Amino acid sequence: VYRCQRQGKTVFLRFTTPLRRTKAQIEAELHFLSHLAEAGIRVPHLIPNHEGQTQITLKENSHQYEVVVFSEVTGVHPTVEVTQTPKFLESLGALMATMHDISQKYEPQTFREHWFEERGLRHALEAAKTTSHLPMRKKLEKSIAWIQRLEKSPNTYGLVHADLGAMNMFVETDDSIGIIDFDDSCYHFFAFDLAIAIYSMAFRLKKPHFDELEQNWLKHLIKGYRRVRSITDEEIAQIPQFIDFACLRLFFWVEYHENLNTFHETQITHALQMKQWVFERLMG
Repeated sequence: VYRCQRQGKTVFLRFTTPLRRTKAQIEAELHFLSHLAEAGIRVPHLIPNHEGQTQITLKENSHQYEVVVFSEVTGVHPTVEVTQTPKFLESLGALMATMHDISQKYEPQTFREHWFEERGLRHALEAAKTTSHLPMRKKLEKSIAWIQRLEKSPNTYGLVHADLGAMNMFVETDDSIGIIDFDDSCYHFFAFDLAIAIYSMAFRLKKPHFDELEQNWLKHLIKGYRRVRSITDEEIAQIPQFIDFACLRLFFWVEYHENLNTFHETQITHALQMKQWVFERLMG
């Protein structure tokens, strides 16, 4: 992703290889993004080229890329302090509920992956096959089996962002929240989106377990969510288990890239810290 200037405005130029996403998957992402924008959600707008295309295929020798240009979403990333305030959490909960309501009524042109098909989990499962951390592998297997048993309905399952952490949010001076980076969007349980928000905050603070503080964060998220959309007590009770699933996916995703030695040298320490945090949280 490159930050660029176009006609005096900041835009973001994204190149994606087929190894990461297919052309059809990117088309599905962009269609959903445009649908959210039309519904009033503060998300990036697609910038067309001079021929009116919002997605083009570029080839350079043996390399191929799907290229998209996004508008800037203004504001600042919420700080650790801001993300823990009831005001922010309730606003975020209401925003997520609005997005889920839009998703429930959304009719896609092409489809994104379901949660059990997405590449991050596929990589995690590949690493789990050869891991030396057998208790963690068992936890991952149990977590996946639990999700597979959950009953799906239009009220509980649909297209979600799936990565609603602070670095994918921008807060404006009017306290409105903008959302970027729909690259991980997939079909999942709506409760998982709420879990990811808690999981992301827990990671920033290196929380050792789901405790009273995290329960308080969740209480305010749900309070805001219920201003817009209903959510059952059963769904709320699932959220701690979805947090554990997100942790396990992260653990084995890191191990997958460790095995392939694909982390940039500047990111190795951070990746290992993420993995260690998950291990201590789930096994400590």
